[in-house]
Amino acid sequence: MSRKFIAVPSVAALAASLLWAAPAQADPVVTQEAATVTNASMTWPVNACAFDLDLPACTSLTERQALIGDVTRGETGWVFTGGDGAVTESGEMTVTWDAAVQIGNTTRGNYTITFTDPVLTVDAAGAGSVTADVTSQIGAQPPVTTADVTVVEFDGASTDADFESTPSEFAAPFIDALSGASGAGFSLSSWFTPTGSSLDPLKVPGAVDVDRWVPTLTVTLPKRFDERNPRVKAKRFMVSVVGTGFDPAVKANPAVQGMYLVFGTNPATTENGYTNIDGYFRARYMPMAPDANGEFANNIQVRGVYTKDGERFNGRFGENLGVATWAAHRHASTEWDAFTRIRFRK
Repeated sequence: MSRKFIAVPSVAALAASLLWAAPAQADPVVTQEAATVTNASMTWPVNACAFDLDLPACTSLTERQALIGDVTRGETGWVFTGGDGAVTESGEMTVTWDAAVQIGNTTRGNYTITFTDPVLTVDAAGAGSVTADVTSQIGAQPPVTTADVTVVEFDGASTDADFESTPSEFAAPFIDALSGASGAGFSLSSWFTPTGSSLDPLKVPGAVDVDRWVPTLTVTLPKRFDERNPRVKAKRFMVSVVGTGFDPAVKANPAVQGMYLVFGTNPATTENGYTNIDGYFRARYMPMAPDANGEFANNIQVRGVYTKDGERFNGRFGENLGVATWAAHRHASTEWDAFTRIRFRK
């Protein structure tokens, strides 16, 4: 797949303008700094008939479902994760996901509709769309794939923050792509267009819910260790940590004065929490993190077994030891909360 000011003239100037009119000047072009997009997520059900397994009238469309790549089934839609892309200097954003969702049935028509590698585009004015490669197949007929199909279009989107928008209807290119797929007395496009039946309210597009910033920590161990299971009895050693998806706009909160990077128990589930910085094995204060792209890189010392303030922690026995972040100081915002476990072995 291939992402005013108003000048008030003086009286003299106004009189002069009656004699001579200066050429009009265009408003300056407002640009912004280009930025990368990493780890964005999108929750999208296509429509209720395609997603909701509890709608008996729509089981013909949900009997067969398959997920491939970076996508899972959420509560309100399929959740596409790990989206990468960019925001241009002119304010246009493109994000792509490496994933596919297939819907259909095996007993009433034996057909499938597959959406592969969705792409989100948003312009500077907040107009957005979701495109995908769309493949349809009925029974033993050869599958038909239409590349780069605009499935839905919507307004009120954002290139620098999370948003949710509900399209009013499916885009004409998507309907056209399915109109040729027919069999068993119906066309597949009828699941996405009103036909005068009681199912019409269930055919309208579902909301496109995008998390532009998803804080994610990637921990890399020294080469001498098994990347997945370092020995719990190993001496102290350094790991490198790369953070992505940390919304830099959080810095606008005057109470946010940087970020903490710690190793120890999960602050979201243990008594150390987000305020007792001394309760962790190691902690780093990063006053400038994250950068304009929502990223940072640093190192921190870890150990599978350690004692802190008389309490013993063991990475194998109950405690989830790992690397965590939160906004400094005193947990000034929850938007930079992240935790990645390091699984130690004997």
